[in-house]
Amino acid sequence: MTADVPSRAGSVTTGAVEARVMTIADLPQVMVIEEASFHSSWSLELFLGELEAPAAWNRVSVDGEGRVLGYLLCRRLFDVWHVLNVAVACKARGRRVAQSLMREFLNAVGPTGYDVTLEVRPSNTAAIALYQRLGFVERGRRRGYYGDAQEDALIMTLDTANLRREQ
Repeated sequence: MTADVPSRAGSVTTGAVEARVMTIADLPQVMVIEEASFHSSWSLELFLGELEAPAAWNRVSVDGEGRVLGYLLCRRLFDVWHVLNVAVACKARGRRVAQSLMREFLNAVGPTGYDVTLEVRPSNTAAIALYQRLGFVERGRRRGYYGDAQEDALIMTLDTANLRREQ
């Protein structure tokens, strides 16, 4: 593991919810959340590929009984971290699961000098509000990015050079 990839080891626990590294055993629950969350969901093969990717940062948030509440997949591509996929189970929405996972990721990335980018549907106002609270700003659009709904993607970025790790 290089110094440019935040640690995959360990977990973070907050109350009865724990954030930990995503494993193959989590994928059945992750796929249920994925299919309930997106019009065009990722395949199992895509998730497996991300679990094996060398510069990946993948986490799940689980409750005290081991149920997956949400997940976050990120990967470093050259000189940028990219948020690939984040979703929360319907029953766990509004409990700040995505916010917790994103904060853990941003704390791990720290001031590495690598910006963080993501795409989000303009109709996903809850996600946009979260990303803005975390410091992301809109940088542009990808026209027709989400072909299933003929919807553009907002491109949002965060400059990590000014991030400070949460204590």
